[in-house]
Amino acid sequence: MIGNGILNDDTDIKGLFDYLWSHALISDETHLGLQKYCLTNSSSKECSDFSNAMDTEIGDNIDPYNIYGPLCLDSNSSSTEIKNKKIYGYYPCGSHYVRKYLNLPKVQEALHANTTKLPFPWSTCSPVITQWIDSPPSMIPIYKRLIASRLQILMF
Repeated sequence: MIGNGILNDDTDIKGLFDYLWSHALISDETHLGLQKYCLTNSSSKECSDFSNAMDTEIGDNIDPYNIYGPLCLDSNSSSTEIKNKKIYGYYPCGSHYVRKYLNLPKVQEALHANTTKLPFPWSTCSPVITQWIDSPPSMIPIYKRLIASRLQILMF
């Protein structure tokens, strides 16, 4: 099973920029800048500037995986409020509480996590992920080999 599958750096990043722009989450100017500077040289200062503009325009409250869902407007709610809101359905601030919970020392100890005492908290997208440089630029050849070997896979 492959979840949150990344297929190909070049097409995935272009798809992200187009998705955000076509759903009015980033401006025309930011979209054009991302297309111009980040598709050819993602380490340039211009790409960094437009990436920061993209992050600012999207904001902290919109879930990029559920842009039509309710907004998370308060990450400091009490646990009673969390339980009450969850009863009525989807709770948009849930990831805030998961992050806080998974950073509790007792929880990390029980999960045998962070045994090396990293100097930064756990997060869903840490710099470790975004700065990982030894991954292949495309997974397509690997998927082709898996399919050719008749291995059954589920990709979502």
